[in-house]
Amino acid sequence: MLMTGLAPADKHMKSWSAVNAGRGFTLIELIAVMVMIAVLSASAGPVLSTVASQRQALAATSMRKDIAYARQLAVATGSRTWVVFDTSAQTYKLYKENPDNPGKANRVIILDPATSKDFIVHLGTGDRVGVTISSLFISLSNTAEIGFDYLGRPLIGNGTLMTANATITLSSGAVIKITGRTGRISEQ
Repeated sequence: MLMTGLAPADKHMKSWSAVNAGRGFTLIELIAVMVMIAVLSASAGPVLSTVASQRQALAATSMRKDIAYARQLAVATGSRTWVVFDTSAQTYKLYKENPDNPGKANRVIILDPATSKDFIVHLGTGDRVGVTISSLFISLSNTAEIGFDYLGRPLIGNGTLMTANATITLSSGAVIKITGRTGRISEQ
């Protein structure tokens, strides 16, 4: 067998990884990576703040709709419903009175139609992280609850007609307003 005089390539040439083992990164490579990280973080900042403000707006809208649901349920069933706020636990719950045995003492928690679980909303967690009730004002009431009668009119804790407006202020600055006498629910 005749050899051409050329040695096989693997005898004299080392692989790229063997030559560059332990070499590290060049200054230009490090600067390029740092520039890419800076660009990505600069573009992520506004996106994250937008997500937070959207989450806060969604929490306020969700609370307004939950209160409106309690009102609509009172009109539809002819039984009084109640929204009970607990500012220390940062929750609110929806209740309805038993039509066969009316009165707040016999009320039961409403099932959430979306989840079929008790209608209890926890603020400050999950979809509502960063959102809490900062103030609650229900005139002439010594309780943190609002009820609705069969006409959708708002009631204060003792079951009488609410004549002044009630407001729920969230940490985001959003205000849920329940208009006295009419029960109109708005978000400001």
